[in-house]
Amino acid sequence: MFCSRCGNQIPDGVRFCPQCGGAQPPTAGTATETIQLCRGCGRPNWRDARECYACQGPLGGTSAPAPSAPVPRPSSAPTFEDVGGRLPSEVRRQLLPGEPAYAYLQHSDGCGSSTHLLVTDSRVIVKGPVLGQTYGCGSPVNRTTEIPLQHVSSVSEQPVPGGCGGHGLGVSSGSTTQVVRGNSRKEMEGALRILQALLRANTRR
Repeated sequence: MFCSRCGNQIPDGVRFCPQCGGAQPPTAGTATETIQLCRGCGRPNWRDARECYACQGPLGGTSAPAPSAPVPRPSSAPTFEDVGGRLPSEVRRQLLPGEPAYAYLQHSDGCGSSTHLLVTDSRVIVKGPVLGQTYGCGSPVNRTTEIPLQHVSSVSEQPVPGGCGGHGLGVSSGSTTQVVRGNSRKEMEGALRILQALLRANTRR
């Protein structure tokens, strides 16, 4: 788990980053009485949070009642179709309450490698090989990482590490790039366009 504000790695399940104090998103299935909804972006936050983990807008903490329904996102945010209802059930469980899913890639090949990418309005969950890192036998390191959207530095087409070859979508955060594949080039290009638009909008905020 990585802090939604500073990007440092933090223990799973913490409410506030021990390094910068930034609020973290509630986990799926959190009881409604322990959360409040951000008035700026409508996302769920811990009841005692003072700042939204997603848009960094001010929250009321324990003294402010949560609104009864999510507030529409600011008009500056790009609008995409929410594909959450079409995701496999095990992938939907990764979504937070009210969190939209804008893109999903999944690919398994004969090399025994499986990659996937889930894009929401505030984070990217990527499972795939890390460019430049290999196990002792030369196989690429495959890992799952959750990256706050503001900590994604770039997305681009990249060669897939290992013996299978081909190209995939490279998601970079800092000096680390992980590569995921889709079932078709069109699918990967669609996810690339969505991620680029979200990154542009996040830069303008």
